Amino acid sequence: MPLYQMFCITKHYPEYKHIRELIRQSATHVMNAGGVVRKIDSWGTRTLPQRMKRQGPYANVGECVY
Repeated sequence: MPLYQMFCITKHYPEYKHIRELIRQSATHVMNAGGVVRKIDSWGTRTLPQRMKRQGPYANVGECVY
């Protein structure tokens, strides 16, 4: 069985519940496809290497989950 790693970068939110829901949905999708989620690590708020834009203003910081 091949092993994969997933790295998510999200907008920085004052509350962590939005990020928790994103990770829960991603893990559920992997498990429904027959995959296994062994662990989830939060790397916290990080400065992004370049500013990013998706559905809103540019972001310079993001929440990183590995």
